[in-house]
Amino acid sequence: MNCKSFLLFLVGCCAALPLFAAPNSLRAPAYPLVSIDPYTSAWSMSDHLYDSPVCHWTGTAFPLLGVLKVDGTAYRFMGDEDADLVGVIPNASTAPWTGRYSFTEPEGEWTSAGYDDSAWKEGQGAFGTHEYPDIATDWTSEYIWVRRKVNLSRKDLTRDLFLTVSQDDHAEYYVNGVLARRIRRVCQDVVVPLSPEAKAALHPGENVVAVRCHNTGGWAQLDFGLMARKEAAGQLKKTAVQTLADVQATQTHYRFTCGPVELRLTFTAPLLMDD
Repeated sequence: MNCKSFLLFLVGCCAALPLFAAPNSLRAPAYPLVSIDPYTSAWSMSDHLYDSPVCHWTGTAFPLLGVLKVDGTAYRFMGDEDADLVGVIPNASTAPWTGRYSFTEPEGEWTSAGYDDSAWKEGQGAFGTHEYPDIATDWTSEYIWVRRKVNLSRKDLTRDLFLTVSQDDHAEYYVNGVLARRIRRVCQDVVVPLSPEAKAALHPGENVVAVRCHNTGGWAQLDFGLMARKEAAGQLKKTAVQTLADVQATQTHYRFTCGPVELRLTFTAPLLMDD
């Protein structure tokens, strides 16, 4: 086969291929949106593109807001409005707090409100190594389990609630035994909304926030609290319905339903490893 025939054969094969690779089943810990260089960088840190504000890879807010108006109705499909928040349960940078902790894996339903943690040690947050600020209890092992009792009022439960977390490296947060958030990255003072299931598990009076944090090596940190949106909430509460999140080598694809309209959104960053 000569060179010209081979090129024609190759073009014919490419034309027969689908435009995009088949969607993968990856549930990414963060979804790349804009990744030009370490300084110009925007990522979605939640399962749905509209669950939380778009962030820099360090966790610093990099607000991007996407809204599609269909038949007079605005559907927010990307990011979230800046939340004017007030503290409900402080983290260590705001006020001291205490909790029960263990460095060995506990038995039983350790995330539930009724779990007997009397055999656990009691310590003051934050937990970790002293390269981080506000560390009150040393933690240098691979894992730590922490249970913290928090008191909420009826008024607190009428507002949107958010976790504020600082962690190194990966952590899972539970509210009264229900998964609130799973965050698989190092982050500082990041604010994420509670899952609807976790919000529904809260009640007036005493509740328990239970956390497992994994230190993969080096520095360690765990600090967390709860915040609430002020009564003057944002205007773009209605969201689209995300039906697809697909990460490929140089593109991230999303699909949404906005009322009668399907929205397809692609973020492209053609950064190849050899360039």
